[in-house]
Amino acid sequence: MPRLTLRTLLAYIDDTLNPTETRSLGRKVAASDEARELVERIKKVTRRRGLKTPVPTDADDETADPNTVAEYLDNTLDSDTLKQLEETCLASDVHLAEVAACHQILTLVLTEPVRVPPRAHRRMYGLQSAPAATPGRRPNKKLPVGGVRTPERDRGSTTTRTRRCSSV
Repeated sequence: MPRLTLRTLLAYIDDTLNPTETRSLGRKVAASDEARELVERIKKVTRRRGLKTPVPTDADDETADPNTVAEYLDNTLDSDTLKQLEETCLASDVHLAEVAACHQILTLVLTEPVRVPPRAHRRMYGLQSAPAATPGRRPNKKLPVGGVRTPERDRGSTTTRTRRCSSV
């Protein structure tokens, strides 16, 4: 049963929870005036035009850092910073909109299939030679990108690696 946190409300709004969690969280939101108001506020601030990006208030302000927002959405943020970020989001429309919009964008990017136009698909595969250019080929875990294996003695040499990269 999900808790009523900012992150779970964002997942609820962006419809990334499973149906059971969605129903459970929906009941919690319906029962709580504060949660309903926050959901409406999130929807409102993400549609508002003219909001600026968060600006740090001082040198120690981590809440305006995009990496902090990424760690928050990735659920890897330490508890002290997490609490500080959530409090800042609840107090500031700019921060709330930033976090909510990032969550929304990530949801779209990670759930919607990407359509590559056929012409671009052919052009991309035309840039590479076989076997890497075979369209239906599954990547081999033993071969690096480009399908070329380097000799064992070259793996530690930075000059060989640099030379190889500069010739591309």
